[in-house]
Parts: sequence; C-alpha cells; structure tokens
Amino acid sequence: MMDKYGDVLQTQGPLPLDPPPEREAIQEAIQRAREPEQRLIDELFWFWPQDARGDIRSDPALLALTQRDLRTAINTWAGQLANDYQGIAAHNLAVLYLTSAIDSEYLGDPNELSDQVKALRHSYWREAFSQWRALLGNEGFWRSMEARITELDDPRLTVFLAQQMRATLPLTLLSINAHFAVEATELKRIGEVERHRDLIQASGFPPEVIEEATRRGVAPLRAQLKLICETAEKEGSDDPPHADVVARRVLEEARPILVTVDSLLPEGHTLRDDARDEVATTAWRCGILYGNKTSDWQTCQQLLELARPYAVSVSLREKISEGMETVRQNLEYKELSKCWFCKENEGEDRHTVEVPMHGNVQRTRIYNGTRVTWEKLKVKVPRCERCKTTHSRKSKFSSLGFLFGLLAGIFLTVITFAAMGGGDAMDGVTFLGLCFLIIAAIVIAMNVASTLWKISSPKNVEAINLKYKHPTVLDMGRQGWKVGERPT
Repeated sequence: MMDKYGDVLQTQGPLPLDPPPEREAIQEAIQRAREPEQRLIDELFWFWPQDARGDIRSDPALLALTQRDLRTAINTWAGQLANDYQGIAAHNLAVLYLTSAIDSEYLGDPNELSDQVKALRHSYWREAFSQWRALLGNEGFWRSMEARITELDDPRLTVFLAQQMRATLPLTLLSINAHFAVEATELKRIGEVERHRDLIQASGFPPEVIEEATRRGVAPLRAQLKLICETAEKEGSDDPPHADVVARRVLEEARPILVTVDSLLPEGHTLRDDARDEVATTAWRCGILYGNKTSDWQTCQQLLELARPYAVSVSLREKISEGMETVRQNLEYKELSKCWFCKENEGEDRHTVEVPMHGNVQRTRIYNGTRVTWEKLKVKVPRCERCKTTHSRKSKFSSLGFLFGLLAGIFLTVITFAAMGGGDAMDGVTFLGLCFLIIAAIVIAMNVASTLWKISSPKNVEAINLKYKHPTVLDMGRQGWKVGERPT
C-alpha cells in the first residue's frame, strides 16, 4: 500500500535491509509468502520471537538486531539455551550465524580483506554449522515446527513436510558453500573454491551428505563442460580446417572449470575423472580432424600433446598415445616426401632420383671358384621439377666445361709443341707435360663451369651427389647395404 501511494519503503525488524528493497523484490517476497511450503521454508531460515504472539517489541534479542547489535542478540539467546525447551533460542542463533556468514561473503575482494575479518568470517561459518547440527537433534524445536504446520491449517501442509525439512537440512546448508565455490570459479578465485571445500569437509555433517553436496556443486560445472565439448565437437566436424582453433579454445575455456572440479573433488573421484576425460577426448578428436583434413601434422602433434595431460583413464591415454605415434610417422613420411635437394617443394614421382644398392651378399665356394649372390634395390630420393631442371643444367655445364677444356688443352698443346721444335723435341717427359697441360685445362674449365652453374642456379638447391646422404640410403648403409648395382 505504501508503494502504491508513493511512500518511501522502509523495512523494519531484525537486520533491516540497507538500501531498502526494490518494488520487484517486495512483490516476489509477497508471492513466496502466499505459497505455504515456501513460506514454511523461509520461516525456518529466519528469526522466531520468544513471544507466541510474534511481538518483536517484547523480544530484547530481536530488538537488538533491529539496530544490528549482533553481540547483544547472541548473548541474549545464549543465556536462554538452558531453558530453551522449544529450541527457539538455538534456532535463532543458527539463523544469525548463517546469515552473518553469508553476509561476510559479500564484503568485497577476498584478497583485500584483513586477517581479522577473514577470521571472523570463518568463525561465523563454524558456529553456523555447529548450531544447525545441534538443532537437528533438538526434538523440542521440531515439535514446534510441527505445531506451526498445524497452526497454519493449510491442507497442502502435513507433518511429513517437517520431517522432510529435517532430513534435507544438512544438504541444503552445504549447498550454499557449493554455490559460493561455483561463483568463485567464474571469478577465477581458486583460493575461495578451496576455502569453501574445506568448510564443507569440516562441517561435521555425515560423509554421504558431504558427498552429495559436492556432487550438486559440481553439477553446474559439469553442465558447462558438457556444453563446451558438445559445441566444440560440432564446430570441429562442420569445419575441420579450423578444428585446431576449436581444440585450443576448448582447453582454454575448460581449464578454470577443471581447476575448480579438481579443488572440490579428490583425485580418483568419478566425476572429476570423467570431466577431464571429456575435455581431453574433445580436444583429441578436433586435433585428429584437423590433421586428417590439412595434413598439418606438426600442429596436430602440438594439439595432442596439449590434450594428453587432461586425460585420466588408461584407455584414453593409450588412444592419444597411438594417435601421437601415427602423427609422428606421418611427419616423418611428409618430411621424406619433400624434395631432398631444396627441402622446400614436394617431390614429384617423375623427377625422382634412384640410388641403386645391393646387400645380403653371399659368397659360396664351388669346385671351380666362388659363386656370389646378392639382393638389390633402388632407393628413391624425392626431387622437385625445379631441382631436376637445375641438375640437368649442371650436367650440361659439366659437359660443355669438359669439351671446352679438352679443346683448350689440345690447342695449348699444339702451340706449345710447335714452339718446342716439333717432333724432334719429343721425349717421355715432354709427352707427360703435354698430357698434364690438357688435363689441367679440362679441370680448370670444368671448375669454371661449376662456378657458373652455382652462380646462375637457385642458392638452396644442392648438387645431385647429395642423394647419397638421404636418410634412407644412410639407414640402409647402417644395415650393411652398399651403393651400386652389384658387389665388387
């Protein structure tokens, strides 16, 4: 009514809201109060006056809370515990500590809080769990709850609801900490995640309740991971040439979530291991899709190396290892398929250079000598068209150099021979000298031709003799094979 006529809205009673609630929040609260089950749950988590009529003005503890005087309220209720047959004082202490603990989670950046505030926050949680545990065993309080159900006189409420609330209360309380842990994940505050995990573990509630609360806390994280992985697998399948980007994005987005899951769950826990395996499987599949489509095996190898640490199950780790071995073989094959002479272009079958080799030589004595048997093969050395053209030019340069040197040598020999007086001056020494002159002219001419070939050829093209240093040739040599069609 105040809102309708434009009055300023102010909340009264214990722990008043500051600033006052907005209109939508009040309407939501009114709607919740109209639902009997929800109303009863909300009453469980708020203060009960000692006066059966619900008059706050006659309750000193609640009056103190209207002024946010927590210490007076705590001392008042603590003094009533001895005669607290209905459990109202114990209940109010549990609510106050829980409310204070939740409020303390919104004080700002945890890294900027003083040690004193952190200690106070921890004491609120510890006392809250302690008081709620005590309340669970307080039969007087739960009889009061059943009486409240009877008082409301609503056919939708039964005494069984009080029993349900009592049974599920521990899980409800621990789910609050699990919720804060998930929020800390979104803010990348791993220390806060671990703090709430420790609070859950030290709550004093049964192990099965702690396990279930942790599972519920992890559930939204698992849902996030599932969505990330399903989206990535679809994108990778639809666009394999860019599946490498998808794989990296999956690992990047999943990393903080997995850190939180690791913080909440112990090593070996099914949910933890399944989450890590799901991420590793997605990244692995995207890596394989990318490699098969692009033949960029080096990038594929990097992706598999990034995915492998996430895998937990033995079978998945073996699959990734097998994939990495296949990628390694593909890399070796791709490297060997490149032109051996320039290391840049892909080799072409029509320009392949063959190196004949023989091995497994067997020599058997027979009656009239020795019989020799052997095996032979030809190692194919990849070569591209450009290197083939360059090598052909080298052969032409060598032939022209030899021919030019031979002609030059003969010409010089004739001139020298004539200058020496012709045939009368010929003797053994002179003949050898003239032969040497011809050979020298040939060598010089061929060296000049080779130099001209190098100057006019691409710098990264090696000579044809490099074929004898090809890895396959060298590997066969280590196994005992020799270059050549047949043994000497």
